[in-house]
Amino acid sequence: MISDFIVSTNDCSTNLWIGGTNYIPIIPIDEKNSNESQYILNQMSYCLTNLTSNPENFQFSSPHSSAFLNLNPFNEDITSDLYLNGNEKGHYIFNKPGKGFDPTYNEVIITYPEQTIQGQSIFLDVNYDGTLDHLIPVCMDKKATSFNDCRQIGIMALDRTTKSWFNVLDEIRDDDIVNSKRTLSFSNQSFFGDLEIWAPVTLRVGDLNYDTYPDLVTVFVDCDSSRSRTFAVILFNVAHNDSGTVNPFGRKFKLGWMSDTPENVALATVFDLYNNGRLVVLFTIETNATTYQTIYYDYFIEKAVYYSF
Repeated sequence: MISDFIVSTNDCSTNLWIGGTNYIPIIPIDEKNSNESQYILNQMSYCLTNLTSNPENFQFSSPHSSAFLNLNPFNEDITSDLYLNGNEKGHYIFNKPGKGFDPTYNEVIITYPEQTIQGQSIFLDVNYDGTLDHLIPVCMDKKATSFNDCRQIGIMALDRTTKSWFNVLDEIRDDDIVNSKRTLSFSNQSFFGDLEIWAPVTLRVGDLNYDTYPDLVTVFVDCDSSRSRTFAVILFNVAHNDSGTVNPFGRKFKLGWMSDTPENVALATVFDLYNNGRLVVLFTIETNATTYQTIYYDYFIEKAVYYSF
């Protein structure tokens, strides 16, 4: 399967690349001793000059998390719509029959949460109502300069009816049994020593406790640790029963698991490792500046209890 994607270039702010299957040989690796060649993918590129209502001033956020996905309820249509993660605002561009991605008819511009320190956008059906919801991890600590010194974090979810953002992350208390007296934040790390390849704060989605609601996996950092200890975590999607706070989704994400050791997790994700329909958590640890090791954790196996009578 070949994916299509949209990027910014020097000549076009919204350039659509169509993935193809034709490969063009470039230069043999070793002309004397090998017949192998290096290849590049032959792709078709189109500048979408009218994709947004104001294309001259549109710029992608850096980094950005734009995507093709169905933004309508599942029972309305199953066509792929488009989310553009602009530098100042987000753009929902709906794919309408007979009109396509024409912003004149189909563009909805959204304002981001007020917090200035933000991670990557992600879309998931939080409350299992058939519509994808837009979530962004944020730092709610106004004194913080980055996620790594942020002492209060949140996950903002967009209510598309009111176009308002609501925090759906349950409060992480330092006296929580899972937390064990740590001040936790999303981890924003760089890799490979002097190269400083930065990985933005990203949430990974999967139903890890099999209750039909999507859970989240990410990496947390202990802000009070001089060694910047980092952990893989699972944030479980649970019912929101607090009448004192407004939550139109009726769900929230609660810290339910943290990796114990090692304490130098770089990346975390979910994956069906054995192709058996059961997701596990994969997390990569940084053993030194250039060496990494990947570990898997099966929450289902650890929590499953079987009785025989």
